Amino acid sequence: MSLRRNFSLMFWLEALTEVKMINVVTAIFLVYRGISVAQIFYTTIVFSAVTLLTELPSSYLADKWGRKKVILLSLFFNLTN
Repeated sequence: MSLRRNFSLMFWLEALTEVKMINVVTAIFLVYRGISVAQIFYTTIVFSAVTLLTELPSSYLADKWGRKKVILLSLFFNLTN
């Protein structure tokens, strides 16, 4: 019975993600906090570039070493931040 609710929640999560509603809410929040729209735009570009540059090597390493070891490696790098 509770699984029926999960399908509804999954639908709305997917719908809001596809509409990029979370990006709109985040942008409004950041503008309210004093960040300009240009800064949000440039930050998004940098985030996309870093994601692209790090996703390809991590995919290769996951194929070579296994997913679990790559996740542990990423957690290690995240903790050293």
